[in-house]
Amino acid sequence: MIPRSLSKAVLLCSVLLLSFGFASAASAQGTTTVTGYGPPPGITVDDSTVVQGGNITVRGQSCTVGSTVTVTFAGGQVGTALVGANGTWSLTFPVPAGTVPGSYTVTESGCVAGGGSQSAGVVVVSGGSTTTGNLPYTGSSTDTPLRVGFVLLAVGSLLVFAASRRKAAASQ
Repeated sequence: MIPRSLSKAVLLCSVLLLSFGFASAASAQGTTTVTGYGPPPGITVDDSTVVQGGNITVRGQSCTVGSTVTVTFAGGQVGTALVGANGTWSLTFPVPAGTVPGSYTVTESGCVAGGGSQSAGVVVVSGGSTTTGNLPYTGSSTDTPLRVGFVLLAVGSLLVFAASRRKAAASQ
């Protein structure tokens, strides 16, 4: 037979080793930040869904300071922006007249000296709203079956309890 104090010590050591292993694995999955380097050049669109005739705002980061960025939408140039001292730029432009609803690409070029471009997707919708509305009701609710199940479970538990009490009373 193993002494009780030895089994407690083994258990404690096992818990400590396991927790250290999990902590090491969790910290190994984190991100690494290299000092002196910013995020890669890229663009973002403030709202990826826009109404026909609405405005799109595009923003860029980590660009060459003082460079001129050219922005195109659906294959046509919609404007230019000057990169500021912090390496960022932004441009707001209207969706060109006659743009039909669908998926489009906003592309910038000139962010980084030497070429390259980045893109972001935009969906143009018709009408006065960018929301798709409520989904139609296409099925049944799970509330009623759940309630019936809980009631049946409670009744069954009561019957088992009553049967065990009756059996205990009969055996005395």
